[in-house]
Amino acid sequence: MAKPLFFLLGCLLTFSSAGVAQVVFGLKGGPGYADVVALEKGKDSKTGRLAYQAGMLVKKQLQERVGLQAELLYSNKGQEGYFVHALGIPLLVCYRPLELLELEAGLNPSYNLLSTDDNSSNIRSMQAQAVDIALLAGTRYFISNRLGLNTRLGWGLLNALESVQYVGENNSLVRVEKSGLRHASIMLSLEYYF
Repeated sequence: MAKPLFFLLGCLLTFSSAGVAQVVFGLKGGPGYADVVALEKGKDSKTGRLAYQAGMLVKKQLQERVGLQAELLYSNKGQEGYFVHALGIPLLVCYRPLELLELEAGLNPSYNLLSTDDNSSNIRSMQAQAVDIALLAGTRYFISNRLGLNTRLGWGLLNALESVQYVGENNSLVRVEKSGLRHASIMLSLEYYF
């Protein structure tokens, strides 16, 4: 957990030393929809669920229309009955084609802090991978100089689950190694800039 914090602190110091006038700090948070998507048909039949995220950001304009953004972001992901609480460090390249509109793309390496399931079906435990990396794409609309509205799609690049243990025939526990499942999300965040 200390490594992501030191990395973010390094990003902050690097951005800050390059020109204080062009560095923006902020807070963000909001709701979204999260799911675990099967790459092969028939692998997973559960549905997605309401998710949320909250965190802080730092942004550095490199040119008039191009900038870099780093975030420290708590999020929950998963699907119905399966929850993963994660701490991520999204790293984004931002491009502003219009004064009030910005496009973003990047990666979100995250560490899964805790995974739980609700045991409402025959599933007894689901073990998430400890680390995940997601590909991100989104837009940002600037409501004012201090407020922005961010929409973002995330697609996991690594396998989401390590294994699933469920009750099989004769009430015996069966452990299945999982592959071909990816975290996916769409998030909406309100951002406040200092």
